Amino acid sequence: MKKYICLVSLLGFISFSGSSQAESVTNPVLIKAVDAYLIKEGANLKETKYQIAEIDLNGDKKKDALVLFQDSYWCGTGGCSLLVFTNKNNNFKLVSAISLVRDPVIVSETKTKNWRDIIVHVSGGGGESKNVALKFNGSSYPTNPSLLKPLATNAKIQGTIVFSEPK
Repeated sequence: MKKYICLVSLLGFISFSGSSQAESVTNPVLIKAVDAYLIKEGANLKETKYQIAEIDLNGDKKKDALVLFQDSYWCGTGGCSLLVFTNKNNNFKLVSAISLVRDPVIVSETKTKNWRDIIVHVSGGGGESKNVALKFNGSSYPTNPSLLKPLATNAKIQGTIVFSEPK
């Protein structure tokens, strides 16, 4: 993966350094876990659009997964839903279902309770436009980033961009 430093304009400027993107995947075990979640939620499997990125979140050297939905069933004016899965011996278990997420999504080098923080942008739906850090609480990540306090506009973030706006 390529290393670089860039300036991202979201809510003011944040300084970011890290690698470009986590790998996109077609891991059949992970796809099965996502499909099981979609069925449980009553979503149409054929009409649901999403992106998947695998990246180690908890330092166990196994690639966990982030799933960002991209269709109207999962997205509204405040953003889209993001799922976080942990990889337990190639069996993916849902850790968190997070609403109101906008890209870019950055997996930070900063950790809380041994899990990497996830930086997301929050805007739309009448809420404040801001960047926030989703911090692991020992069992999950916060489910509603719009309730979190914003990162400082000059915050320096080191990490990996897992989802970014199309160019």
